[in-house]
Amino acid sequence: MNYVDEVRIECIVNERNLSSLINATIKAHPYEEVAYDVYKIENKFKNAGIGRLGKLKEPESFKDFTRKIKDRLGIDGFKWLYKKD
Repeated sequence: MNYVDEVRIECIVNERNLSSLINATIKAHPYEEVAYDVYKIENKFKNAGIGRLGKLKEPESFKDFTRKIKDRLGIDGFKWLYKKD
């Protein structure tokens, strides 16, 4: 039996982007099998993004962090909000 640290990610995503999100998650996941659940939310919030919340092992600049995200997900860009310290 192996024990590993896990990270739980929750997000709201439009149905049209769901398969892209799942595929990117599977591609970026370090193990063979990704555990994920999909719940349909019946509301009128149509401008949802795919937000993330996490904890970095080491401090790094926001610019470097976003560059890593774009490289890892294979995307050209995304929108973000953050609190300046």
